[in-house]
This record gives sequence, structure tokens and C-alpha cells, in this order.
Amino acid sequence: MSTSSVWGIPGPLLVIIVVGLSALALGWIVLSGRRLRDDDDRPLDELSPTELGMLLSDHHAILTALVELRTEGLINVAGRKRRPTAVEVHSLDPLSRNIYGRLAPLSAQPRPRRSTFGGPIRRKRRSVVRRDTRVLLEPLRADLTDRGYLVRNLGPRAYLPLCAVAAFGVVCIWQSIVNEQTPSPGAAGIIGAVLLVDLALALEIRSRRRRRTVRGEQALGLAEAEHEHLDPSLHPAIETYGKRAAAIGSALFGLALVHQFDPAFAKAAGATWIHGGAPATAGIAVTCGTWGGGDSCGGGGGGCGS
Repeated sequence: MSTSSVWGIPGPLLVIIVVGLSALALGWIVLSGRRLRDDDDRPLDELSPTELGMLLSDHHAILTALVELRTEGLINVAGRKRRPTAVEVHSLDPLSRNIYGRLAPLSAQPRPRRSTFGGPIRRKRRSVVRRDTRVLLEPLRADLTDRGYLVRNLGPRAYLPLCAVAAFGVVCIWQSIVNEQTPSPGAAGIIGAVLLVDLALALEIRSRRRRRTVRGEQALGLAEAEHEHLDPSLHPAIETYGKRAAAIGSALFGLALVHQFDPAFAKAAGATWIHGGAPATAGIAVTCGTWGGGDSCGGGGGGCGS
């Protein structure tokens, strides 16, 4: 490596400076992320089932809202809604109420399409819930973030030091282009490699950002301890515990629990409304469940299991 210099700084020393500044900038990003998770001295709130689900993932929150609608008898296994009373709508969780407003009514059955040869065309269900996930969950995410349960996104200030280091490195590399000896080509290549490593590490740090704050971890841990009897491995009788237990269990344990008390709905929810892509068929089987709700069972199959 040549001993040429830029601004009076030798090439090898310049590389050491860039590497040191990069380490400090990356450390600042990590420290900023940890500060966002700091413990909150506010007392824990009693979280609703969908709020508990949101602490785990977006999918858990949506599944919990769908289970609440299902157990209240407001939707059938195919996700078609019936007309509720004003009291039923008012009693719903805000997320459940928003999802309910976007589902198709029970009477709105899709018309079968015919191919050129006269046979039916299997169409994939366009999941409104899946398509509008960001819009549906943003109010809940913002509320839990303000209350100290979810980690805020890192602001621009966390990345400013790294941007300054990158700008400094680019200037050094540019000097090597306009002046072959300032700095040395070897130093310029190393600096370029360091900047690429900085970018990769910054993206890795961002992808590994924690979802919950320390307060959120505490709330989730207490909920799991309080409702450990709903663990699917214990095969709980959800009908005995009631509707709220079904929603809370779905929030904490996901589809594994829903499969035990409403397998047809769990299959439809997991494949169509949460993950998307399940074909919409005219002869889907429907299970009534044990929650009541009058007109909650319906659909193309016509038969209700126990």
C-alpha cells in the first residue's frame, strides 16, 4: 500500500480512521435501538385479545379479530358476514369492527365464471383482509407504540453518523479517481469495501430490530403465564372457558389452538384471509361450532357439523 496522503493523512491511517468511525456509527445505531426498548415505569394495562396478538405479530392480531367475529356469530366459516345488531357492533374490538366492515355480506355470493369449454373456473379469493393489512393495523400499532408496548422505528438521527462516514469515504474515493496518488488506489479500494460492509451491517441491524419493548415483553409474559391453560398441547376445552378465552388463546397460540375448536374456520382463516391464495369454491363445508349466534352458519355447503 502506498504511503501517499490526502489532507496530510497517510493512506493506511485514513483506512484506520474510516474503519473506526464506521464502528462508532454502527454502535450508535445499535445503542439507539436498545434505548427505544428501555423499561417504562408506567404500570401495565389490561390488554385486549387483539392487542395481545399484535404484540406477537400482525397475523396473530388479524387471526384474533377473525376469531372474535366467528365466536360472536357475525361471520361464517367462509368469512361472509351477517347483519348484526347495533349492540353487537358496539361491543366489538376496534380492529374486529374494522375487519367486519370490509368483509362481504352473507348474501353476496360470487357468480361462477365459465370457461370457453363450459366448465367452471376456479378463482382465487382476493383477500380484503390481507390486502388492507397495513391500513387495518396501523391505528392499533400506533396506539401500542404510544403506550410503550411496541418499539418505535429508528428515526433518521440514528443513521446520521453512518451517513457522514459514508460521505467522507466517498470523498476519499473520489480523490483517488481525480488524482491517482491521493489517496493510494489500495486505500481507496479498502475504503470502498468498508462502506459496502457498513451498508450490509446497517441493513442487518434494521432487520433484527425487536418488535416489543421491555414493557411489551412483560405484558406478554404475564398474559402467557395467566392463560397457560389454553396451550394447545394441553387440549383445552375452549367451549368451557368461553368466547374471550377463545380470542385470547388465538392471540397467544395462533392457528394451532383454533384448529382444535373450529378446524374448518382455522383452515379457511390461515389459507385465505391471513396468508392468502386459497381458491374460493362453491361447495365449502361449514361447521356451526358451539357459540350460538343464530344465522352464523351458512355458505355453499349447507351442512353443519358439531
